[in-house]
Amino acid sequence: MKERGFTLIEIMLVLAVIGIIATVTLPKYQAVMDYYHLESSAQTVIGQLRYAKQLALDQRKEIYLAMDRTSVEVIDGDDKEYGGAQSLDSGVNFDASGAESQGLMINAGKAKGLPYVAYDARGFVENSPGSNGKINIVLSAVRTGSSVVIVLEIQTGNITVQW
Repeated sequence: MKERGFTLIEIMLVLAVIGIIATVTLPKYQAVMDYYHLESSAQTVIGQLRYAKQLALDQRKEIYLAMDRTSVEVIDGDDKEYGGAQSLDSGVNFDASGAESQGLMINAGKAKGLPYVAYDARGFVENSPGSNGKINIVLSAVRTGSSVVIVLEIQTGNITVQW
């Protein structure tokens, strides 16, 4: 009668190969996941920017896109929410440090006191002092520290993503 099975050495070799493959691929997997989460969060912010602009045109009043660390929301001057807060992906934060120097406005009486982008009744972006003609919204991955910058050009309203 012939015994079938694996020897201890064969099992150990297979486990060693699996361990080596896991060691090599895990950091790349984490980087890919961070990239995916940053891309998804950037698309969320871009979608909300476009929604705020369209809402300003439709409602014919000033509309704000307010941002806190983990979410963005479209609100009007009376802090009425449109669509509720949209969360950024897990592990992605809005970097509010230096928000005013990046062109975002902060006013305690507007947009719940959060950093915001304002669209006037004609759908134009309201200029912020020190904005240099564009607004930069920086999203950062917590785990790896990588970031993406959403650039909103004030004159044209064009939105681009910079990695």
